[in-house]
Amino acid sequence: MHKKKFKKPQTPSTKSQNKVLHKTQPKVLPKSQPKSQPKSQSQTQARTLKCQLHLHVAGDQQDSIKYSATQAIDKAHECKVDVLSITCHDTLIFNKKLQNYALKKGIILIPGIEKTIDSAHILIYNCNKEVLQVDSFAKLKAYKKAHPEILVMAAHPFHPSKHSLMFKFFAHKDLLDCIEFCHFYSFLCNPNLLSKLCSKIYKKPLVATSDIHYLDAFDYAYCLINSRPEKAAILKSLKTQTATNVTTKFSTLALIKLLYKLNKAVT
Repeated sequence: MHKKKFKKPQTPSTKSQNKVLHKTQPKVLPKSQPKSQPKSQSQTQARTLKCQLHLHVAGDQQDSIKYSATQAIDKAHECKVDVLSITCHDTLIFNKKLQNYALKKGIILIPGIEKTIDSAHILIYNCNKEVLQVDSFAKLKAYKKAHPEILVMAAHPFHPSKHSLMFKFFAHKDLLDCIEFCHFYSFLCNPNLLSKLCSKIYKKPLVATSDIHYLDAFDYAYCLINSRPEKAAILKSLKTQTATNVTTKFSTLALIKLLYKLNKAVT
């Protein structure tokens, strides 16, 4: 597939970092409108949307996050994000006030959560408060059947962590719509290679995210999709398209420094 070039986003000031473009869309549409004004209902033409779909904020039950949801939305606006989801651990942080705040910044905020299911972390989008009761894969299956509008993504499935799916991925792959391409990798250490292989074998879209615990991580990894700026269209595109994944390839030393930093937030 022919690769398309995009304007290089602002990246953290680490000399050892390089941006890597993965598979692109067959067609790239114009970039989204400037963020100074909210998008009107008439602006429904499909275009390239920048998505950041893994974000932790203050109020997370597991991690110690210093910034608020509104501060995160402000940073997303600064980074020209079009689609954002706050995905705290076992906590649904979404309401009309936040949704409208994001909309005024030109951002579509999709409700999300990083749910702990059988010790593994699963990202669930477009969910409601009923998702808080989902604590097993059997309940996830029932919840998805009752709410087919949701999107389910495996969070960092093969990264060395007690909260990664690992071999459970294969037992529950039919529940998954997408696989996360996690920002945390280097040339010498890249668990995403297994995610890419599973994406290819099982025809699951690969979606890059930054798993944000610090605001300077917004452009570590994100995806670009072609979609109308509407929630239903965005979710459909994520489920069915091959996203353009833009990621930062860290050096091993930079990765070690990042791990040290993350350990301060992750409890």
